[in-house]
Amino acid sequence: MAISSIIAPKKTLAKFVGKKNLAENVWLVSLAVSEPMFFKPGQYVSLKVTDQGVRRSYSVASFEKGVVNLIIGLVPNGIGSNYINGLKEDDRVDLMGFFGNFVVDIPGLESTKRIFFVATGVGIAPFGPMIEKLFELNFKGEIVLLWGLRYVKGIYLRDYFERLMEKSKNFNLKIYLSRPESEWSGLVGHVGDYIDTKEQSELEGTWYLCGSNEMITETKSKLLLKGVNEDAINYEKFY
Repeated sequence: MAISSIIAPKKTLAKFVGKKNLAENVWLVSLAVSEPMFFKPGQYVSLKVTDQGVRRSYSVASFEKGVVNLIIGLVPNGIGSNYINGLKEDDRVDLMGFFGNFVVDIPGLESTKRIFFVATGVGIAPFGPMIEKLFELNFKGEIVLLWGLRYVKGIYLRDYFERLMEKSKNFNLKIYLSRPESEWSGLVGHVGDYIDTKEQSELEGTWYLCGSNEMITETKSKLLLKGVNEDAINYEKFY
């Protein structure tokens, strides 16, 4: 599908506002920018995380009133993780953004009956603002969000997505847990299981994939085998 034109990104020094733990090793990291920047839901930023100029990319979970919110999975001894963990309030962060064509294609919405979002882990980050953008555009089709995690204790933002479901009967969230605790009564398995249970006609629409490279590769293969047009599958591999 065609992708809308994107305004060139800017480089700026953002201010570290703070971080909030969402679940296990997942954190909401907030950075304030002082100059105007143009953001389209689904885009990402690049942060300089070493003095040698190494950079890491993170999807934007929201951008409001000059504050860029990122959802980041911090891992032991990761270069980006060590940098984020070392930040103190008001520290300056070398930020470039916003990047990417992984956005809701406005001209294509008229002919789209369904939009599927597929995420694993922190790949969920861009999908909240993308879904809210669809609401803003008064998209009348079905919206399905498939989110794969391991454990119940790893679930976050559930209240937020449940509020989105209250706004629109056309939006449905399905969480798949691969290693659920005993109290879990929801879906067990992986996000690709959804595709296995559907006919080709039920999978027709536009797909957005964000998460592990393994998930993206596997999901794309499943969709192609089911007859989904490759042009309808959108993703960016940087996790």
